[in-house]
Amino acid sequence: MIRWTTLISAACLCLLSLASTFAADVAEQEAAHLKNIRRLTFAGSKNGEAYFSPDGKEIVFQGVREEGNPFYQIYRMELATGKTTRVSTGVGKTTCAFFHPTRNRILFASTHLDAESAAKQKEEIEKQKAGKSERYNWNFDPNFDIFEADPDGKNLVRLTDAKGYDAECAYSPDGKSIVFCSWRDGDGEIYVMDADGKNQRRLTNEKFYDGGPFFSPDGKKIVWRRFEDEAQTSSEIWIMDADGSNKKKITSLNSVSWAPYFHPSMKWIVFGSRIDDPSFDLYAIRPDGTDLTRLTFAPGFDSLPVISPDGRKIMWTSNRAENKSHIFIADLSLPDTDNTVAATQKPAEPFFADEGMFDRIRVLNDANATSRLEHSVARSFHSVGLMPFGVTENIDDTFYIYGPRITGWLPPQNKTDSVILTAALLAGNDWSPWGAATWIESIKAEVDVRAKSANAMNAAIYCTVGNSDETDSLLKSAIGDLKKENEKHPMKTAAFVSTLHLGKMRGRTLHVFGTGTGTGWRELIERIAALHPDLLIETVESPERAAELKQFTDAGIPAISFGGPDLPQEKLDEGPPRDDFAMVSASAAIHDALRLLASGEIKIEFTKYDEAAAQAAANAAKRPYLGTIPDFKAEGGDGVKLSGVRDGSPAQAAGIKGGDTILELAGKPIKTAKEYLDALESLKPGDETTLKYSRDGKADTIKIKLGAR
Repeated sequence: MIRWTTLISAACLCLLSLASTFAADVAEQEAAHLKNIRRLTFAGSKNGEAYFSPDGKEIVFQGVREEGNPFYQIYRMELATGKTTRVSTGVGKTTCAFFHPTRNRILFASTHLDAESAAKQKEEIEKQKAGKSERYNWNFDPNFDIFEADPDGKNLVRLTDAKGYDAECAYSPDGKSIVFCSWRDGDGEIYVMDADGKNQRRLTNEKFYDGGPFFSPDGKKIVWRRFEDEAQTSSEIWIMDADGSNKKKITSLNSVSWAPYFHPSMKWIVFGSRIDDPSFDLYAIRPDGTDLTRLTFAPGFDSLPVISPDGRKIMWTSNRAENKSHIFIADLSLPDTDNTVAATQKPAEPFFADEGMFDRIRVLNDANATSRLEHSVARSFHSVGLMPFGVTENIDDTFYIYGPRITGWLPPQNKTDSVILTAALLAGNDWSPWGAATWIESIKAEVDVRAKSANAMNAAIYCTVGNSDETDSLLKSAIGDLKKENEKHPMKTAAFVSTLHLGKMRGRTLHVFGTGTGTGWRELIERIAALHPDLLIETVESPERAAELKQFTDAGIPAISFGGPDLPQEKLDEGPPRDDFAMVSASAAIHDALRLLASGEIKIEFTKYDEAAAQAAANAAKRPYLGTIPDFKAEGGDGVKLSGVRDGSPAQAAGIKGGDTILELAGKPIKTAKEYLDALESLKPGDETTLKYSRDGKADTIKIKLGAR
């Protein structure tokens, strides 16, 4: 559960190397225990602290997704579909949600009863607009109380009303008790109460902050995190009996270790710690304190881990992508837990059969090589149910061909007034026909969907396939083609979806360019990421990476492009291997995107993407950075000893090495990691300052210019 102090926030924001992708050696290190790492959340500005439902089919989490509220609210998500539902009220702040094990209820903490909630929301929004919003700091708002509600947020019941912070709550496995943290007595302590809020009693009485409690799977133990000093610079993992007796310290790492959670086998506890890196990583340890095992190695924040009820998956919060907090999930393998990672499933969609899809691509490639591609695509358009414009019967394939361009459309169902424009590319030997094949199969599937839902309201779909010389005039061509149809039945263009770059995709990663051109794109990506868990989806807000999008965004039309990054020609020529099911899944994912857009289930509203403003906002969010890695295990003497420095960092460029001890920064004496982080945070990216350090007993002072992260 989120217990983020000023120190933790500074460590996360000031010293990290944040990256959307990480080096092969890091991936190899993580693969020892984590397989099929993928991202679950894309919508909203940030998401985190997620927990599984008892059957493992849903998660509940907190996210910043509400217009007008810059603070976290509680949501649940269906893992199979990506559909989300807000559970909390939408007002104030929330945190720490948890599913009831037997009843259809959800527990969470909220400040929505605070009369100043609306004013605080407005104040924070104004700060963010002015670029004055402070770094994330968990301030133990005394207006937090604990509530229980139905999964849709109805039948809300207040369970605590004591003066002071009540949060960090979780049910016992039998659902009869709730363990939580409260500051009602002036110090953060662990409490337990009956599930209806009655019989509240305190379990810890030691000085300093105790929090983040969870019951063990058998309900007999409670695991939690205890800070060992008032400044909250060091915390350890503890276990006690459910009645508060037999308290036992599990870790002695002399670091910040927090967010512990039991494996269902009770043979392991997972938690987050900065023992090796101030950015926090995931670890596992035996309940007796042995076999400490590091799980994550990627740059950036990784913490708040939880395990699925069957013990096969681990879910956690990370900012390894986009420098934003989001939820990730992976298959988990730990010794002595009988976990067997399931094999990657082949796509089950009937219109995207593995071998058949590759065969159809090869047919198009062969046709391309003999200059018969236009007629081959036209015949395919005809066979799947696309109509040429102005023709309703006795269709001949040539009616689809306009020079090298092949165009067809699926008319609107039940006279809706919107149209989705799509485009693919036919060119060279770089497997570009994959985009055309995707649209052919997508339309076949869409026709089948519409036949089964005759009363539905579905947008028209306009498909065009052409060569690279025509990509600059896609919108102009569409307007011309649709002119007569618009005279009969006026339609508006709801969105443009491109697969011009789909043939460049290699491996599991599917790029989506232009997600900053419309509200709703991220919700769409979140949905298809859930529907196709074998894909790794990376989003790029800017439409600049896909040049064909500009003509649409200039006209106020939201536009995205699916595909892969630019690759060397030899890589494109060799094409994907026949068993590359990820490319088949990508085609199926694009069909699902088309289906969700055409049905109106996902609505996109155009937003003008301002590259300069986006870059300015990103720069404003950056923190001063030296790239030093403090050795938190070596605290206690004068200065802060470094365990290492980041490659390519300002510290490395200035000659600082692991083993050096920082004595002063910007003229401020340094004795503790907190003083070092505070001194660093007082500076700005780009500042040139002085740094005093010692090496082998000799002190030296150098000038150093701060970077930004």
